[in-house]
Amino acid sequence: MYKKNLFVLFFIFFISNVVLAATVRNINIEQTEVKNEVLYVAGENEPFTGIVQKFYENGKLKEEIPYTNGVINGHHIQYSENGKVLKKTFYDNGMEYKGVLAETIALIIAVIAIVILIAVKIMRTLPSFKMLDDYQKERILKRFIEYDNGDENLYSSYRLNGCGTGFYTVRTFTVYNEKIRVCAKMISVFFIPIPFALGYLVCYDNKKIICSVSKEHFKILKKEIEEEL
Repeated sequence: MYKKNLFVLFFIFFISNVVLAATVRNINIEQTEVKNEVLYVAGENEPFTGIVQKFYENGKLKEEIPYTNGVINGHHIQYSENGKVLKKTFYDNGMEYKGVLAETIALIIAVIAIVILIAVKIMRTLPSFKMLDDYQKERILKRFIEYDNGDENLYSSYRLNGCGTGFYTVRTFTVYNEKIRVCAKMISVFFIPIPFALGYLVCYDNKKIICSVSKEHFKILKKEIEEEL
């Protein structure tokens, strides 16, 4: 039900943006005139709201200047003749704004929230073993080894400019003074992991691999551990 409602909200948001984009008025700057520092379309009495466009002699778009009630308001974008964005300047009610944009702040907050949610999800991959004695922890380690699939594709990762695969620790525990680490292999985008594991590695703290477990077997193993605890 939740996923269905989420899809409906996304669909409404998408349609709203399409409709909004379709209703934005674009006009050539040659069709405008300025009266008392307010922009109008020539021959009209209402201040202009929409996008004023400038063009190169070859007809390519040169600038897009947003106006609200005849005053520049929003992102003024300048383009090269090959369509590349040369400069973006933000205006707030006619004044160039040089602070941090609200949308930038919102993006930063969203990224932080996503990172926190991912961290919480990773932490909940396995229950805590803190209250267990060495004998119980050893039994859990043996369970992992029983599900070892020997998949060497899980043994390594590759990342370029923060994108690729990496290992993220989901649980550590100590068995008879030997530190054990359970790591999930995940895809990462700009160093942020996407919380869907490709598989799992169990290794000593010195990175020596003990075993590898597929994501399918890990689900079964997790259920067994939770039932035992």
